[in-house]
Amino acid sequence: MKNKADIAGLREGQNTGKYRVEKNFYRGLKVLAIADGNMVEIIDCRLYRTQARTYCALWIRDAKNNRYRSGGDFAGGYGYHRPSAAISGAIADAGITLEHNIEGVGESAIEGALTAIAEALGGYNKITIISIYG
Repeated sequence: MKNKADIAGLREGQNTGKYRVEKNFYRGLKVLAIADGNMVEIIDCRLYRTQARTYCALWIRDAKNNRYRSGGDFAGGYGYHRPSAAISGAIADAGITLEHNIEGVGESAIEGALTAIAEALGGYNKITIISIYG
């Protein structure tokens, strides 16, 4: 399902540093695109986990439009997809609203949400997501 992002409320989140748990890094997602003929990194989404929680720190580097924002959150408990829940919270902390909720939904929803944010920023071509593992 294609998602859309509303970035009208884009802001500096309150939780980015709080939920950056470096020693427990396990996965990252980077959104790359072409802007003015150059490859640029637009979004850096990092996931950290402990036995009880999954944390997300999200950075948006929209150099083309001179916007640099971030967000962070965590998800705990069992019985649902914690990474998508943590990323959903980090997106909300950065002031972004998604058309479709991705909390607890899974991997394809994460990629759809990150792509939607990049598309909403505007001015980028050939948007792609790469995964980075710790």
